[in-house]
Amino acid sequence: MEHDVIVVGGGIAGLAAGALLAAGGARVLVLEGRPVLGGRGLVVRQGGFTLNYGYHFILGAWGSPHARVLKRLGLRVHARRTWAGGFARARRGKLQRFPAEPLSIFRFFGLRDGCGYLGKGLGWLSKPPRPYMTTRLADFLAEEGVSPAVAEWLLDIIRAIGFTAHPERFSAGHFLEFVRFNARHQLRPSLVLPWDEMFEGLRSAIVARGGETRLRTVVDRVEISGGRAAGVWTGGRLLKARVVIVAVPPQQAARLLPSGVLEGPGGRPVAELRPTSGISLDLGVEGQWPLPWIAVDLAEEGIVLARHSHVNPDLAPPGHTLFQAMRFVDAAELHDRGRVEAHKQALLRAVEAVYPGATRRVVLQRWLVRPVLTAAEHAADQPWPSLPPVQVPGIPNLLFCGDGYRAPGELSNGAVHSAEEAARIAASLLRAAPPRRAG
Repeated sequence: MEHDVIVVGGGIAGLAAGALLAAGGARVLVLEGRPVLGGRGLVVRQGGFTLNYGYHFILGAWGSPHARVLKRLGLRVHARRTWAGGFARARRGKLQRFPAEPLSIFRFFGLRDGCGYLGKGLGWLSKPPRPYMTTRLADFLAEEGVSPAVAEWLLDIIRAIGFTAHPERFSAGHFLEFVRFNARHQLRPSLVLPWDEMFEGLRSAIVARGGETRLRTVVDRVEISGGRAAGVWTGGRLLKARVVIVAVPPQQAARLLPSGVLEGPGGRPVAELRPTSGISLDLGVEGQWPLPWIAVDLAEEGIVLARHSHVNPDLAPPGHTLFQAMRFVDAAELHDRGRVEAHKQALLRAVEAVYPGATRRVVLQRWLVRPVLTAAEHAADQPWPSLPPVQVPGIPNLLFCGDGYRAPGELSNGAVHSAEEAARIAASLLRAAPPRRAG
């Protein structure tokens, strides 16, 4: 039997692309190598706590592609806006609330730097991002004449939002995209469904329309024949398809393909594409804390600490708190046990410093060492335009989606933007191709 579409990878991008195509009448098969769906957004429920493999929110809420896809599929969309003033930064022993409105900007920076920040920010809204994609953010801020205090704060924000240990080398073009995104959504992270409910909703949308998701199914390679993708090999068997969508990171996708199909930035091997990496700590703690902070950026420590159950009480049992602390590091450090242990102790100290007594009331603790947090660090030497495309030249029915690919839309939600683009192209190919064959 030949499927209309085979999707390799059951993360958010693969499930979204598959569900959109199934809704359009395609017969979809999603293959996931692990025993659960979710990819790098996998959700675990344990001891009454809901643990995510990253932040528990999606930037943009109702304006995000996640919400747009769910609405197109007729699935429930639930979002809660957070209060931007609930975010704080700690530096030089001082805990300061993030400036959420003009008056607080002057309290945060002072009159001179506050006026400079507002003036620069308004100018950046009209500055086109593309010419600055290969400019390092630190260089851009210096060229723009940004004061040291404002530059320091902006680099702190980009480290947390960009999941990067090196905000100074972040692409200035991506920074300008973030400024525009922030102006529209006011830096208020919002929850659009619990992640596992979102994955299940997308899976159900595929199955309800005659599709299928298979777990514990490892794809060995994509079959390329006559300039087209003919299907995928798994367990010594060829599964045929009219369109193949590879929804795993480019570094992993390249291992499924002939050499040269995917290229990294500047024509380099895609294996050299740098992901972001880090270590995270989930702590389920008995009791609750009256402090107003939803999240604190411990800038000098390079740690972001969030109290997720303060935003969404459903993430923890009644009378308990769910904390998550993350530190973004170079991938090479994760191979050094001594360094990893030092990072873990720093994360525990961070929780205790902001929420005294929390580490003495722990009922659940989980460590994650993550070589790949996001598939591509959006640095000046590998910016968005240099990432592998959704559709490669020469093999029109082989498509890609995920957060490491080049797709239209806002940088912060690249995985689902690329899923929408892959689904759009696949639907067009299916309309133009002959009907599928039985047998």
